Amino acid sequence: MKPIRILLVDPQKMVREALRDLLNRDRSIQVVGDSHDGETALSLAASPFAPNLLIIDLGLEGLNGVDVIRQFASKFPEIRVIAMSSSASKALLGEAIRAGASGCLLKESGFHELIQAIQTTMSNRIYISPDVADIMVNSYVRRNGHSSQAFYVLTAREREVLCGIASGQSSKQIAADLNLCVKTVDSHRQEIMRRLVLHSVADLTKYAIRENLARL
Repeated sequence: MKPIRILLVDPQKMVREALRDLLNRDRSIQVVGDSHDGETALSLAASPFAPNLLIIDLGLEGLNGVDVIRQFASKFPEIRVIAMSSSASKALLGEAIRAGASGCLLKESGFHELIQAIQTTMSNRIYISPDVADIMVNSYVRRNGHSSQAFYVLTAREREVLCGIASGQSSKQIAADLNLCVKTVDSHRQEIMRRLVLHSVADLTKYAIRENLARL
């Protein structure tokens, strides 16, 4: 199987070098380039060694990270994008998803979570770090109270399960986080789908992301 070709974009050279070293230790991954700015990243994406995954820090000078993602989505829709941000700029992650990113996580997250994000996004799924999902849901509740259908018809526990689904977690992972059994989580998921009149986990994931990000 061909390795995942990754392009790194971060304003700090030390961060790029550290990530390159760590990622290249995984035989399923090959870092094909890195850049400190968005303009260079766009040029590298059009090269013969084009990546199939972009990992980008949103705190770029010049062409900002969200604008870079927007241009990638327009010019290179086949390239998946993972956005990273410091906790001080976490609101930008919602903008990144709207711009076309397939995953987002805080730079304070562990390296194992970055690997999980890579595997998830390359499986054509959305990855949102649990910490980021919590931020998004809490922000939504503060700004909108219970006006959303999701926060009107769901119980507190169902909203917690919905948060886990939005972050891309499996039933087993959600169960571990909430100290529940997997069967209970699955029951909650089915009830959420019934109440929101949705018919698949994919529809539920899209709904959760849309509702929790649209008003960040």
